Amino acid sequence: MPVHCPIDLTPLTSEGFGKLDYQVMEVAFEVHNECGCHWDETIYQAEMHNRILDKLSSSTREVALTVSFGTFSKTYRLDLVVNESGLYEFKTVAAIEKAHIGQVLNYLRLLNATRAEIVNFRPTRSNQNSSTAPTH
Repeated sequence: MPVHCPIDLTPLTSEGFGKLDYQVMEVAFEVHNECGCHWDETIYQAEMHNRILDKLSSSTREVALTVSFGTFSKTYRLDLVVNESGLYEFKTVAAIEKAHIGQVLNYLRLLNATRAEIVNFRPTRSNQNSSTAPTH
């Protein structure tokens, strides 16, 4: 089954992904603290992309991942690829569900990659006074 992605993801060790993820999550907390939890995931995605470009060497949004089989073709969109090695999927849901995890696992399998992060800019809980932080 042919899979095409314009970015050839560089494999990362656990340590390498941990270092990258620390920097990306620092940006995620900044974005969430400033923007709150009231926006669509595309707004967080755009802001994350712009801020990561200021701090790291590269960031690409909405990366096309096309899978073909015979006459069938489907294109997925990877939310964010950082430094051509870190795959990030953004959500704005009450809780990460199995379907979200399955989506990211599918991307990893198609790309023959091993690491990704789901960042949830979730809504606040009704009884919580302080702002919530992204979960991963």
